[in-house]
Amino acid sequence: MAHLCPICLKPFKADDFCASDIDLGICHAACLEGSPTVDLETGEPVDGPIPTYRYGDDDNG
Repeated sequence: MAHLCPICLKPFKADDFCASDIDLGICHAACLEGSPTVDLETGEPVDGPIPTYRYGDDDNG
């Protein structure tokens, strides 16, 4: 079963750029564009862009 982005509900492809949301988990990076960036461990706001990665680069599913 394909994993879906919790925001757009489209399935992830191995070459999709993704980012992790503190509440939603793995999302397409574009779906999180403009969202505040927080430390995933503490929930505290941080400066800078949200870290992104390719969905297929790690065992995300």
